Amino acid sequence: MKAVTIVIPVYNAFDATIDCINSVLSTIPRRGVDVCVIDDASPTGELRDHVPAHALQDDRLRLLRNKENLGFVGTCNRAMLMESKNDIILLNSDTIVTRGWVEKLQEAAYSRPNVGTVTPLTNNGTICSIPRFLENNQLPKGYTLEQFAQLVEERSPRLYVEAPTCVGFCTYIRRECLDEVGVFDPVFKQGYGEENDLSLRGKARGFVNLIDDKTFIYHRGNMSFKEMREALSAANTRILNDRYPSYEQSVALFCSSNPLALVHEAIWGSLVSRWLHTKARTVLHVLHNGPFFARRHELGGTELQVQSIIQSDTQSAHFSLTPGDGCVFLTAHHEIQDRTWTFPMAMVPAIIDKSLFDLVHLHHALGLPRSTLAEALQNHGNYVVSIHDYHLICGRLWLVDPDGSVCNGRSCGGSCGESSGVGEERRAVAEQVLRGARRVLAFSESSRRIIEDSIGDLPSLEVHHHGIESTERNPLPAPAIPTATTPFKVLCVGTYVPHKGSKFVEQCSKEIVEIEGVPIEWSFLGRCPSSKPPMIWHGEYQPLVLRDKLSEIGAHVALLAPQCQETYSITLDEIVWCGLPVICSPFGALPERVNAWGVGYVFDNTIQGLRDTMRHIIGDWGDFMKRMAMTHRAPIRNVSEVQVVYSARYEELCRGRASTVEELGSRISKSNLIQF
Repeated sequence: MKAVTIVIPVYNAFDATIDCINSVLSTIPRRGVDVCVIDDASPTGELRDHVPAHALQDDRLRLLRNKENLGFVGTCNRAMLMESKNDIILLNSDTIVTRGWVEKLQEAAYSRPNVGTVTPLTNNGTICSIPRFLENNQLPKGYTLEQFAQLVEERSPRLYVEAPTCVGFCTYIRRECLDEVGVFDPVFKQGYGEENDLSLRGKARGFVNLIDDKTFIYHRGNMSFKEMREALSAANTRILNDRYPSYEQSVALFCSSNPLALVHEAIWGSLVSRWLHTKARTVLHVLHNGPFFARRHELGGTELQVQSIIQSDTQSAHFSLTPGDGCVFLTAHHEIQDRTWTFPMAMVPAIIDKSLFDLVHLHHALGLPRSTLAEALQNHGNYVVSIHDYHLICGRLWLVDPDGSVCNGRSCGGSCGESSGVGEERRAVAEQVLRGARRVLAFSESSRRIIEDSIGDLPSLEVHHHGIESTERNPLPAPAIPTATTPFKVLCVGTYVPHKGSKFVEQCSKEIVEIEGVPIEWSFLGRCPSSKPPMIWHGEYQPLVLRDKLSEIGAHVALLAPQCQETYSITLDEIVWCGLPVICSPFGALPERVNAWGVGYVFDNTIQGLRDTMRHIIGDWGDFMKRMAMTHRAPIRNVSEVQVVYSARYEELCRGRASTVEELGSRISKSNLIQF
């Protein structure tokens, strides 16, 4: 092979440097490659004192130390100018190299006559990063560094794509390029941008910068100069942009087009296949959005529930199927990162196949062809349905009439405005789906009643409460008694949209301004998808900090006034867990738990009814305090408890079924899939 000098500049971080040196000496040939390590006057001591004896005795290694700090660029230039004939590999001291790396980089460097630089793939190298492009990755679970490097080499299509610049963690520079363009510009003294400048000078003289897609080395990243990294990067980027006006545009084009997509696909195919072989079963979740990435609208309760299942059930390989515009997205929820492929909508029956997925879990069908989906589910035969809302039986999803009033479940073809045929067809498909399911999971008795009133008794239907993310229970202190000078504070919590009661609450806040001389303060805490409420808005919240937000606001009671048949309402559980009593409307799942737990009040969904309820609270403070005390004992479940139910059901329904992971892995890795 052509003679190569590996240059490793060092400044502090000796432990990482020793790891790097050891990896280099154990992987390079005995002849033709030498290693020059230069300590840039590190203030923490002498590098030589830390290098093991076997390395010091290796005649391929030279250890040098600058008498004074030259900076990264000056140190690299010193080494490159010492060598007048050899090719150069500049290697960061926070890297770990792998078998055959020098030979493979040199092979790429001489794959064309005009190559200036070559950069390998790595876990942390922006445009060279794998398996997640442009991100800082860890090694995939279950792989050693050498095993993953071998996988990269085996799956590499040897594209050797042209890059807008080399990447400085590891750069092979051909001697012809150095002779033509010179070494680093000293203006980049401490680093950041010097390799880009050299690459662009080479490009102007006809040299190309390649990425070697068959070589992988590990890069810890950012071991030195942490405190000045951002300032250096910003200042040196300005220099590059002044010198090369099209530089950022070329980098942006590379990032948006990703010429390494085939490499990523090949590697991800193997990662998914191996991941599948570590799981007991494959589960496909079918839903309208998400579950982790908002495709149609902001993520809601259904998507969060699916997230919880995927994150807690580690025995299953979880996939999701969600609709797009004329297409569907199939996503593997791998431990490293979601991996999504795009298929035409017509492929839904081929995807929902028992040879691919042991179990299908239908959460939401909005956006998918219902009849096609129903037929595919029945052909599969092993599926579960969750009742997150009433999309299966109601075109408006939440059982509401066009005027916003609560539907009795039988308005199709009447006040709803649909033709009777459309409603009948929808319910026929719903009955087909629900009766064919191995399990139907509802979250409240009201949901059970509504579904069974619509299609008849369902022996497979089970009722399980949701769970919440919770910290240790720390109930709120008792609020101040409302008086003429201490307002009664009503806090609306949740999502500010009409079917959740936004219009009704607005009307109430205008008409109920005081009761028996006590002023009423109205406020809202939660998400406002369209417009902010006219009352005091306290912003959004995360469940684990809700208690602190409620304590800060000092509300007396939470008002939940949905104008629809809620199937559960996790918000109710979150509020009660924090120790705040609730007033709720009489529809759906909320009054079941409020009454059963004794944690609040149910009003009749009229303004007068709400006024009477508030008058009762203010007038009978002892009763209110009893209900507040009951919130401390409400049997609210943690999300981890609930996920045990799903894991048990999945295991039960997949028991005895032939493993499909080998076929699925093979089909995914070999298919001509479209990257999303």
